[in-house]
Order: sequence, then structure tokens, then C-alpha cells
Amino acid sequence: MGRRSLTSIFEEEKGRRAAAKLLTRDEAPEDCGLGPDLVEMPRQAAGYLDQIMHGAKPADLPLKEPDRFDLYLNLRTAAVLGLTIPSTLLATANEVIE
Repeated sequence: MGRRSLTSIFEEEKGRRAAAKLLTRDEAPEDCGLGPDLVEMPRQAAGYLDQIMHGAKPADLPLKEPDRFDLYLNLRTAAVLGLTIPSTLLATANEVIE
């Protein structure tokens, strides 16, 4: 088996799974994932609430996207899928599960 891209692996998995859903780190610890920082999101919401409580109209507030993300990698899952995780990616991961 040669090197496979993440896109091809995800396309194969999409075909295998009837229903897919976005899972947080706690819901799917056996997988690899990238998602918004779940600690930072309530802080952003508190900023919105503070502005609204001080008289800002919610419709006038800019939509903020998450600016911090968590990356976690499971090396066992990567091995089963035939992936080689680059060392630079491993170094930037928030958590590496071995």
C-alpha cells in the first residue's frame, strides 16, 4: 500500500459511514481531530454578552470565528489507516495519543 492522502482516506470513510457527526475530543478519543478550543469559545461568548449588557445591539456586533483550535492525533489510528504523521505536525499537536 502506497502513501495515501488525508482527502482520499476521508472520502473512503465517508462512504463507509452512514451517518457522520462532529465529535469533540472527549466524545471520540480514539480518533484524530481538529476543532475549536472549547475553553476559548465561552470566553468569546462572554465578550459578546458584556457588549450587549453595555448597550450594544446584537445585530451590530461582528460575527467572530474561533481563532484558537485544538489538534489531537492518535498514532495508533494513523498507523491503522496507513498514515505517516510528519514530525512538524506532531510537534504542533495539543495532544498526541500513542
